[in-house]
This record gives sequence, structure tokens and C-alpha cells, in this order.
Amino acid sequence: MRTRAFVLLTALLLVPAAGASAQDTSQETSEPQVGSVDFGGQFSSVDGDEARFSRYRDLRSGALLDAFTYNRQMTDWHFRAAARHIGYRDQQYVAEFRDYDRVRVNFLWDQTPLFFSTEDRDQFGLLSASAYRQVGEGEYRLDDAVQTQLQAICPIPTSCPPALGAQRQAQLAQLITQQSLGLDIRHRRDTAVLDARVRTGLGMDLLLHFQNILKEGTQPWFASFGFSAANEIPGPVDHRTTDLGAALEWANARGSLKVGWDGSWFHNNVSTLIVDNPLRITDFTYASAYSPGDGTSQARIDLWPNSTMQTVSGVGTYKLGPRGRVYGQLGLSSWNQDDDLLPHTINTAIPAIQLPRATADVHALVTSLLAGYTARPLDRLWLNVRYKLYDFDNDTPEFPVHEYVRFDQVIEPFEFGPGAEPFSYTRQYVDADLSYNVMPFTALRVGYSMERDERTFREFETTTDNMFKVAVDTTGLRYVTLRAQYDFAKRTGEGLDEEVFDADNEGQAFPRQFDISDRDRNRFSFIATVTPHDLFSINGQIGIFRDERPDSNFGLIESDGNFYSVGVDVTPMTTVAFGVTYGRDEYMSLQRSRQANPGPQQTDPTRDWTTDLSDEVDNLYFNVDLIKAIPKTDVRWAFDWMSGVNDITYGLAPNQTIFVPPAQLRQLPRASHEIRRSTLDVMYYLGRRFGVGLGWIYDDYEVDDWAWNQETIDGLMLNPPPQAGGTQYLSVTRYLYRPYTGNTAVFRVRYFW
Repeated sequence: MRTRAFVLLTALLLVPAAGASAQDTSQETSEPQVGSVDFGGQFSSVDGDEARFSRYRDLRSGALLDAFTYNRQMTDWHFRAAARHIGYRDQQYVAEFRDYDRVRVNFLWDQTPLFFSTEDRDQFGLLSASAYRQVGEGEYRLDDAVQTQLQAICPIPTSCPPALGAQRQAQLAQLITQQSLGLDIRHRRDTAVLDARVRTGLGMDLLLHFQNILKEGTQPWFASFGFSAANEIPGPVDHRTTDLGAALEWANARGSLKVGWDGSWFHNNVSTLIVDNPLRITDFTYASAYSPGDGTSQARIDLWPNSTMQTVSGVGTYKLGPRGRVYGQLGLSSWNQDDDLLPHTINTAIPAIQLPRATADVHALVTSLLAGYTARPLDRLWLNVRYKLYDFDNDTPEFPVHEYVRFDQVIEPFEFGPGAEPFSYTRQYVDADLSYNVMPFTALRVGYSMERDERTFREFETTTDNMFKVAVDTTGLRYVTLRAQYDFAKRTGEGLDEEVFDADNEGQAFPRQFDISDRDRNRFSFIATVTPHDLFSINGQIGIFRDERPDSNFGLIESDGNFYSVGVDVTPMTTVAFGVTYGRDEYMSLQRSRQANPGPQQTDPTRDWTTDLSDEVDNLYFNVDLIKAIPKTDVRWAFDWMSGVNDITYGLAPNQTIFVPPAQLRQLPRASHEIRRSTLDVMYYLGRRFGVGLGWIYDDYEVDDWAWNQETIDGLMLNPPPQAGGTQYLSVTRYLYRPYTGNTAVFRVRYFW
């Protein structure tokens, strides 16, 4: 990888060589510098979760070739190239060439790592490990001897006494731990982008676009075999998305027009995932379908299917008179997916159900439209009106379904009609704004927006969201600029389809999904900047929203938010600048639920309970820039602190019947996290050609979560010890949220030419 990086860097350096070789080699020392490169080393140490410290970056200790830049400016053309962190997993390369009269070309190569967990150890053994082995494309197997030995303890699971269940669980912990090997769980996204604009000489420009995104590696993947069983594997990631586009663009003083085509292809090299069940080597079924994890011997999961999209579009603007302009965009897209369909189950103890067709045969037509008019009919009056349409027409043939396999255990009739109905929707949006200058540099703005969604196969066929807005903007005061805005929105639904609700299981035919239920929203925002002196400014902002769902008996009832920040920026001299910003975000929500079985419980209010959620986040940012304030030296330092807490409180009615002694309700403890980050960069210039720099990156992350805290980590082995009479089991990679403290020191020499 690093060899290829150096080859690419050499190629970038050679691009302008032909133009430079013909020039006079004797150059004066005052000639502008055209490039620079840093070389040196970086040295990291981490105490704790190394993977989280390097989540989206590569801070391994090693040699460093970094911050390469090259600029070549000529009379009729310009070339620029840059590279960062060359040879590492997060390297990036950019290049741009412009021939001012004919062509412009941009290139980007970007690598982004995603590091989930690394092989490590604590007092319980390996932290990131798995007993599963990948034996084929998307196929993860255990040692057959493990499955055989565990199945022999309970050959017929439905008649397995608690004592044997506990024995099997203890044996599972021992065998899986013995079989597990350490591993890193990570993948990487590689992105290549090439854009070009070519002048055709016919008053039109040809625009070309190419983008390729490749993801390869692993990620934590959950594969459960029952309500009491959890299996986690390093699941495969290996897919590619390729986008191509071409367009012709024409423009003059009165308007512009662009027509084009875009295509997108997604290809997944791993179409299915097969995972062994640790407890069984042969298949078994439970008549009730509720298996505690010892039914089928394996699971099969369908992964992301291959798909394509083709779009033709047009964009145009036209000037109407001296003060008006119309603009619009129209796009027509075809979406297609025709992957092979998987059988209902991989459990060989269940008879096969005939599929109505062999492939998905999924396709949809999408129409998108934007039309608008903007004008300034009077010196003080400004108007803007917009209309948007998004129509998703799913014309996939109906998929007849009469039976399905529940939990890979039993065949049951399909209760929701004769087949799967395709989901389609149409979204329309109208927005109008009117702005009037009540005084110089001060405008009063009023507006109205309407969003209307029409759907198939949802509880509400249509929802309409009406919003009214009023705002004041001013830049006319000498020392103050500000903006204040208030919005009120009301969403209502029409065409309630009660057949969507299953009367035996729902009991309450009221929409509870947050995106379609009736909602009243009040929102206020305020932004201000005060500049009492050219060298000093204060900025602040406040945001408040209140959401209520008055007609929702269950689901999300209320959600509130408060957000504010204040900052100070000071530039006492041209060589010194510093600033500090403090912000706080608060979010609260209330949800109501009913825990009930079919029958009288469905309408029993004493089965109700609520969830009150509170999230609070404080953040502080501070930065100092000293540019030549110390002779020949640039110093940049930044510090970022964030602290968040989360509280979940369950509420019950005084006469509740859900939790009764001795099974009293236990509240969850508070969850919190805190992170402190600091970066320091110092560069001392030895002369016109050389500089010496030192850098430091510091991260400190603390977490105390009721599900992921240190106590949980310390007590969670690859498999937990058995509980008396218990049937739960766990086979996990131990990917958890763990605290860390990391330091990276960087030494670099910068060369200019």
C-alpha cells in the first residue's frame, strides 16, 4: 500500500514537469513557493479501547509522509495537488487541473477506516475474539465437535430439564472460550471521484462525473437463534457502489439549461450469511415456534441485494423581466433489483414452501420535480415561491403469500392478506416566503409551508403538515446583527385504515408511529452577533422546540428540546487570535405503552406504563492561533470537551398490574460519557526552505453506561457462567464501549520549494 502511495505521489510531481523544464533554471530567491511536503514520524500510546481511539483515523506509530502540496500557476492553466497521511489507512489525495479556456478536471482519492474492536485482553481473557471461522463466502462455522457435544446433553430440547440446561450452558461457555481466537473487527471505505467540465465550443459545456465507493472488511453482526440466545460474529462487508453521470449545460445572460443522465450500480459480493448454532448439529422444531435457541442448527440471512438506478434530468432557469426569475428541475428515475429469492427457511426439519417466483423482480419509477419563482417587485419587497414533488411509484408485482415460517421453527398462515402489498408514496411540498425591508438593512419575513404525504399500506393514507413562519433579520445596527424566527406547524392525518391493525394483537386503532401521528410543533430560534470593536466579537444562539401529539394514546406523546450556545472571538493583533464557545443541548421525550396479552388485558389501563427520557449534553471549545507572534514560529492549539448524561425513568399507574411483588420495577441507572480532546501544532521555520514541527493529539474518553460500563465489561466473558435453572446463552465477540486515554506525538520536517 505504501509503495503504491509513493508511486502516485511521484506521478503527481511529474505532471507539470514538461512545462517547467523549458524555463530558465536560474531562479531568484524571491520566486513564490509552489509546494511543500512534511516528513517525520508519529508515535502513539493508548490505555484502554485502542479501536475507539482510532475509530475513523489511523494513528499507528511509524514513519510519516504528510501534508504534501503543489501549486503551479501559469497564464492560461493552473495545476494543484495535495496529499495527506500517505500510506496510512486514512490517506487522501486530491488533484485539480484547469485550462481556463477549455477544461477543468478534479480528482479525489479518500480512504476512511472504521475500527470497531481490536484483539486485547483483560482478566477474563480475550476482549475481541470469536469461535466462528469463515469457511466460504458469507459462511461462518463452528467446530462440529462442539455442536455435537452440546446437542448430546439435550437431544430433545422440549424435554430438557433445568439441570441439564444449566450443564449445557456451562459446557458451552467452556467450549466456546477454548475455540475462540482473537481478531480485529474493522472495515475501510475507499472513495474515488473524477469530475470534468469540457467546453465544447458550441456555447455548451460537457460535464462528466465518476465515483466509485468500495467497502471491505468486517463489522459486528448479530445472529440470534431465539429470545434467550445471542450470537455475535465479525460479519462480512464487501460491496461496491459505482456512479456515472454526463450532462450538457448551456447558459447566457437570461438563463441556463442543463440536461443529463446518471446511473448508479450497487454490487454486494456477499449475498447471504450462514451462521452455525452452537447448541445443535441437526435440525429441530418447536411446535409453539418459541425456541430458547436450540431449534435449527444454522441460520441464513439475506444481505443487501444488488440494485441499479438510472436517471434522466433537466435543470433550468430563466430571467423574467428586470427583477424576476423562474427556475426548475425535473428528474425521472428507474430503480431495479432482481436478486434471487431465498427459501423461507434453512431448517431441514420443515417442509419447503413453494415460492411464487424465483427472483425479487422489484422495480419502481421515481418522479422528482422542483419549480420556483423568485422576484423583487419593489425595492423593499422580495418574494420566493417553491413547489416540490417526489413520487415513488412502486410497480413491483404483488408477491402472493399464504404461509410463512415463524422463527425458523413452524409453518403458519399469513394473517395480513393474500400477499405482500408494494409500498408507494407521493410527497408534495409548497413553500412561500415574503420579505419586506421595514428599515434599511432590517427585514421582516413571513412564510407558509405545506408538506403532504400520500402512502399505501400505512395507518394514515395521507398526512398534511402546515407550517407558518415569521422572522426578523437585521444587519443595520452598527455593532449588532441578529435573526429571530418563530415557526408553528400542525400535522394531521386522513384516511385511517383500521384494517392495517390486527384486532387480536393491537387493540387500539390509533397511529403511534412518530412520522405519521398528529403533531403540533412550536419552534423558536435566535442568533445574534455583537461586535463592540473590530478586534472583539460575541456570538450566541438559542433554539427551542416543543412537540405534542394530542391524539396519540400510545407511542411518542411529547418531545421537547432546548439548545443554546455563546462564544467569544478575539483578535488583539494580526498575529494572535483566540476564541471560546460553550453550548448546551437538552432533549426530553415521553412515551406511553401498554404491556398486554390478547383478551381483557388489551383494554386494561392498569397495564399502561411510560418512558420518560432525558438527554443533556454540555460542550466547550477553545482555540488559540499564534502566527509569527513568536519569531519564525506558528502555534495552533485547540481543546474540545463534551459531557453527556442520559436518564430513563419508567412510570406506572398507582394501581398498576404489570409489576407486582416480588418482581418490583427497577429503574435503570444514569448513563454518562465524557470526552476531552486536545491538538497542538508548532512549526518553527529555519529559513525559506525548511521548517521543523512538533504535534500532539490527546483524547480521553470516559463512559459509564448501564449496558456498557466497566462492571459489565469485567463480568462478561466470551460466555457468562450458567445461572441456576437458566437457559440463556451468549456467544459474543465482546465488542463493547470501553474507555480509553490516547496520546499521539508527531515530529515533522517541512520542506518548501
